[in-house]
Amino acid sequence: MRVLIVGCGYIGLPLGHELVRLGHEVLGIRRDSAAKKQLSSVGIQPLIADITRPQELAQLPSDFDWVINCVSASTEPTNRKSASPLVPLPSSLSAYRSVYLQGTRNLLDWLSKRPPSRFVYTSSTSVYGQTDGSWVDETSPTEPVAQTAKILVATEKLLLEAHQKNDFPAVILRLAGIYGPGRGYWFKQFLSDKAVFEGQGDRILNMIHRDDVVGAILAVLQHLYWETGKTLSATLSLTSPRTSSEQSTESKNRQSSRQSSRQSFDPRPPIYNVVDDEPVIQIEFFQWLAKKLSRPLPPSVPFDPTLAGKRGSTNKRVSNKKLRQELGYHLKFPTFREGYETLT
Repeated sequence: MRVLIVGCGYIGLPLGHELVRLGHEVLGIRRDSAAKKQLSSVGIQPLIADITRPQELAQLPSDFDWVINCVSASTEPTNRKSASPLVPLPSSLSAYRSVYLQGTRNLLDWLSKRPPSRFVYTSSTSVYGQTDGSWVDETSPTEPVAQTAKILVATEKLLLEAHQKNDFPAVILRLAGIYGPGRGYWFKQFLSDKAVFEGQGDRILNMIHRDDVVGAILAVLQHLYWETGKTLSATLSLTSPRTSSEQSTESKNRQSSRQSSRQSFDPRPPIYNVVDDEPVIQIEFFQWLAKKLSRPLPPSVPFDPTLAGKRGSTNKRVSNKKLRQELGYHLKFPTFREGYETLT
């Protein structure tokens, strides 16, 4: 398959590496030309473009079997006294709107002449606004208070509309808080002695390891192959340059695959929560780390309901039952405890 990964960074790079290993032709979009060497080193063909600028996308090839959009926009605070990641600056909201909503709209417009057979979008569990500690699944209401989360809901709605027009058969993956090599906010705060917990520490943390995000995306792609009786590694050989005739044949095969996909089209886009098996209470998370590392517990601070940013003051347990049962995915890191070992 010919695969495009948009935002080929923390998630996209290892995903692309694995797809290349399985024999797929993988192209990756990054904004910075300095990323060319990094992508090329793992067999990904680099494409340099900013998805917020349609004119740059127009200069790129647009014929793909699968498109995976895993771009990200940072909400890290800069140049201010507050160190809370929960209060996005106005510039962060602008970045969210530009990258997620407008960027996705630009991608759909760009790909409209040759729609892929599947468009995979990585959203966030922050779209769930529940505050009562209840379990939520893919059928739960998405009515967040946080402005950034509202932008993600709007982006999902955009994809839903495109999906229902049978132009862009979409899959939406709602990712929990990602941690892994070089990343993990709560882990880093604890290790740098900057962590605090709110009130009694009864806020629920929903997390997922970077490698399981990659694994979940691969499980989605494998599920597409099952529908055609193939396996994910049953792909074209990339060991020698392709002739013009071979390229033409591949293009025709892609068109045939897309037509077949549309014949079995489901008007409801698949949505999966990508989260580990154990939503953990904040105090229990810190207690485990404190015992593991022989360090004191972080101090408690009063709960401040005004801190409503990316995840706001939500408090919910996100279920991964559908991911496990429908796609048969088995987590490499079922809880943060197993995942912690990859950080040290």
